[in-house]
Amino acid sequence: MERITYVRWTIVVVLAVFLVVLLWIAREGMYPFLLAVLLSYFLSPAVVWFERRKVSRTISLILLYVFGGLVVCAFLWKGIPIFLREIESFIESLPQISQQLESVVLSLERYQAEKFPPMVKHIIEQNINEAEMMIETSLGALIHRIIGLMEYTIGVAVSPIIAFYILHDWQRIRKSLFELLPIECRGTCGEIAAEVNHVLSGVIRGQVIISIFVGTAVTVGLYYFGVPYAILLGVLAGILDVIPYFGAIFGAVPAILFGLFISPLTALKVAILFFVVHQLESSIIHPNVVGDSIGMHPLAVLFFVFLGGEVGGLVGMVIGVPLAAIIKIIFHHIMRLTA
Repeated sequence: MERITYVRWTIVVVLAVFLVVLLWIAREGMYPFLLAVLLSYFLSPAVVWFERRKVSRTISLILLYVFGGLVVCAFLWKGIPIFLREIESFIESLPQISQQLESVVLSLERYQAEKFPPMVKHIIEQNINEAEMMIETSLGALIHRIIGLMEYTIGVAVSPIIAFYILHDWQRIRKSLFELLPIECRGTCGEIAAEVNHVLSGVIRGQVIISIFVGTAVTVGLYYFGVPYAILLGVLAGILDVIPYFGAIFGAVPAILFGLFISPLTALKVAILFFVVHQLESSIIHPNVVGDSIGMHPLAVLFFVFLGGEVGGLVGMVIGVPLAAIIKIIFHHIMRLTA
């Protein structure tokens, strides 16, 4: 009996490793399924809310998709043309932006030439040059990525259909997956799945809501202060906010820089705007929306953000913390079973 259990566990582990390797090899083509999973997590609470009020899952999904479709159509009709015009204007203005950036750098160099000793001046000058190169590279990469998103239109269009089937047939899918596991480990795997689901649902739904809040608040604030490309900078701030701790800084730097092109006072106003927005996020929205779903100490979060960034760049910084939380859950259950 023990030998049979050992063989079945070996098969499960081998198949799991094979599946992970296969998904990694095919990762470039898996983005529609990833988007579908993210969309499923986001819509799942609404589906459950409808079901508790005796509305069938099919009808609730149809209602949600009709409402969501109207919102998306309104956004495509009004928002996308404005956003594309901002991108086009930004690309056309890159030479002027580069000149303005150089003038800011020269002003800083003149200032530090008068105020600091030679050793400090050399360090500051080196950091300024590196910052200038980093900003120019980042802006170019951002534009390239935004234009490159057009290649993924089909996958983005297909993902809601995949999400519909995931949400509609989830109980059947879940049952089929558990039937593949040995009977004696289904209870433990169910507990692991429930805890992983708690982490992912908190992170995904919470970060989407927070990103929408940050992007909207920053866009409105920048527009009020007269900062150019308010929508583009607001969207960038919302997207980068998914990176724990550092996302706020990454999103604020370009906006403050564009504010500095207008005046130092405008740059200060933009900095205060980001400070207020992220204070609201961290003290009010994040605790109520995300809560403690990660269950990790802030020091551990910082460690895995740095580790993820070193391994996978910006994407690694985003997924490093939730992935570490999931590994922690699995490791905890393995240690409990082997104790």
